[in-house]
Amino acid sequence: MATPKTLRLLKWLAIVVLVAVGWIIVSADGGGLPSFITALYAFPYGDKVGHFLIMGALTLAANLIFSARKVNLGSTPVLLGSLLVFMGVTVEEFSQIFFQSRTFSLVDLAFSYLGILAADLLIRLMFNVKRET
Repeated sequence: MATPKTLRLLKWLAIVVLVAVGWIIVSADGGGLPSFITALYAFPYGDKVGHFLIMGALTLAANLIFSARKVNLGSTPVLLGSLLVFMGVTVEEFSQIFFQSRTFSLVDLAFSYLGILAADLLIRLMFNVKRET
């Protein structure tokens, strides 16, 4: 387990990640992603890798901010940060239907979910959170 000082630093970095991802989403919705962002996608399946990495980073950030807090979804405990990112990503991807500059994609959504799952598992290892079923 990380020291309290390290956790504070990670939480600040998580806030920076949150703001950066928010900025990327707003820029994409406006049809104006900066060239350094679009360059990251300039290889085959780059956008899929981007979905995986960005949503994974967002999930790590959210769970760090909430210190891997669990909530019950019915009778199943889930990490709050993972749940919030899952809900936000779902709404954001479906909202793309209403933006001419965006393209809704179930494949993009699937890669986002894979990034969320991978980050969820990493946070569980970092915080020694047991998976309960």
